[in-house]
Amino acid sequence: MKIEDCKNIKEYAQVVSQHLHDRNIDNILTGGACVSIYTNEKYRSNDLDFLIVGDVQIKKIRSALKELGFEEKGRIFLHRKFEISVDLVSPPLTVGEEHITKVNEIKEKNTLLKLLTPTDCVKDRLAAYFHWDDQQSLNQALLVCEDSEVDINDVKEWSQREGMMKKFKIFEDEFTLLTFTF
Repeated sequence: MKIEDCKNIKEYAQVVSQHLHDRNIDNILTGGACVSIYTNEKYRSNDLDFLIVGDVQIKKIRSALKELGFEEKGRIFLHRKFEISVDLVSPPLTVGEEHITKVNEIKEKNTLLKLLTPTDCVKDRLAAYFHWDDQQSLNQALLVCEDSEVDINDVKEWSQREGMMKKFKIFEDEFTLLTFTF
């Protein structure tokens, strides 16, 4: 698949990720694009946040992204034709204070996309809600829970380690409303 053929954020992420992998640049998708993927674009992000794994020179990454049509603008890369950007996230891969060791992999259309698991995606969104009172991030976490399998007990234990049980309770109450059926 070529970037010109992409129809949604998942396909853009797959093309960019595979292009980087083909140049020996290991990467993991984080952030709002994961929410888009796990919610079938109920939430739409045009920003691809990639954590680069290992010691890779920035000029190698710049060159790879330029090959796809991205231009560097400060710390992000904007595509010349499409409303899509790439942001490079600094390692290590964490949600709050927790280091992430397991990622999800989507293999299709001759591409490999590594990304946060649905559970870690929820934690990532809740971290923004917990620490910056970002209501939109709380809503995104709930959207992921609606459409994906999330380990709520793991999220609760993580929230406790983060010292955020009061805000977790708000999330839990909203989650309970989502899952309550008549």
